[in-house]
Amino acid sequence: MKQAMFLLIVLPFYLWSCSKAAPDQPPDNSGYDPALPVTHTIVQVQALPAGQQISEDIVISGIVIMDDHSGNYNRKLVIQDSSGGIEVLVDQGELFRDYPIGRRLYIRCRGLFTAAPGQNPQLGYTPDETGILSGIPVVLADQYLVKGNFAGTVAPDTLSIDRLVMPDRARRYLNTLVVLKDIQFSDSELVRSYAQPVMLASATNRMLEDCNNGSISLRSSGYARFQALPVPPGRGMLTAVYTRYNGLAQLYIRDTGDVHFYGPRCGIPPAAELTPIAQVRALAPAVTDSIDLLPVYKIAGVVISDRLGGNVAASGLNLQDGGQGIYLRFNGNPFYYLGDSLVVNITGGKLSRFNGQLQVSNIPLTAVNLVTAGRTAPVRTASIAMIRQHYAEWESTLVKVPGAKVTAGGNYSGYKTLSDSTGTLTLFTLAGALFAPAFVPAQPAAFTGILGSSAQGPLLQLRNSNDVVP
Repeated sequence: MKQAMFLLIVLPFYLWSCSKAAPDQPPDNSGYDPALPVTHTIVQVQALPAGQQISEDIVISGIVIMDDHSGNYNRKLVIQDSSGGIEVLVDQGELFRDYPIGRRLYIRCRGLFTAAPGQNPQLGYTPDETGILSGIPVVLADQYLVKGNFAGTVAPDTLSIDRLVMPDRARRYLNTLVVLKDIQFSDSELVRSYAQPVMLASATNRMLEDCNNGSISLRSSGYARFQALPVPPGRGMLTAVYTRYNGLAQLYIRDTGDVHFYGPRCGIPPAAELTPIAQVRALAPAVTDSIDLLPVYKIAGVVISDRLGGNVAASGLNLQDGGQGIYLRFNGNPFYYLGDSLVVNITGGKLSRFNGQLQVSNIPLTAVNLVTAGRTAPVRTASIAMIRQHYAEWESTLVKVPGAKVTAGGNYSGYKTLSDSTGTLTLFTLAGALFAPAFVPAQPAAFTGILGSSAQGPLLQLRNSNDVVP
């Protein structure tokens, strides 16, 4: 009974004490902004006399674009407004916990000092006898630094190495976020990490270059978490904070997420994209024009011409992808067979018309990759009238004409006239084709072949003797 009475008395006090703990936790003010009146821009503060204590009630505001989370900066951060950026020295570790990238920061500048070691603007606390600023003491941080809300990321300026490599011509970008495109690490840097170990150097410069022989330094701390990571071998886009050390322009990344080097290096052509034949045909020039250098394309399809049958030029073949096809002419004789599935890189080839038929020429034999053999392509069954109507769409594909007849008789060699109840079509066979000496059937038959062209219009080319079925 005494135990029960004790619990009834003590339990309410215990529950009350537990419920009181939650309100004692610091509130989340990430969405709150004090909206302090801003009196100056960052560039105006940069213009104040260096080494002199600021005596005016100056307030600046900017977005944090660099913190110390990755270890590439230590006891300092960088803020940027619409006019420029400045380093802010704070004698505190793990600044990112209070002032992470993306947070708006207000700074009450009265009592602080400006400096420009290496001509790079800084804001900090009392200088030593050499003029080097100290960090704002952690016990005074709240007096000078006022947290704002999370304003989001700063849109960086996209610039070239040439624009940034001379710091005197790029002062406006100091301590701001910049983007450089189509750059890479120099060849000599490719076997190295971002920075040397800290026992060898506190920080290391690695050279970046563009495809026009321009170069600029990327500086990384030996204390950075990514210090030991190898630099990427590709080319691409870099986001960084732009700084200087006297006459040397230097870039600092926040972490390796700022480095997007996934493309091929300068001088190496980009990988060809697999492109439908229909898209290549859509580039078709006028009758007498040509496209001398095709974009970065590769096409895939099934060989529908028969080199063993001999009714195709030794240096060419017909490739069909679904319902579209094209004639390919090589810088040599391709040894691929009817039914072979190929991927062909046509980058740099010439797209033109020969006797009205669209073709891609100037293709090296090394541009072909054999995927497999024994494949078939779809065959359209149509009357001659329908073939003529859809010739532009069906060119270089397989068509079948049922109930057709060669009107003049004789053998297959040369130009013949194929007719059905709807019209006529030229039938063409090279004199060197294996079946050229054979006689055409006297009775109507089904003729299957590749739809090509001549100066007189569309024509049909058989592949071998099996293409004629009585």
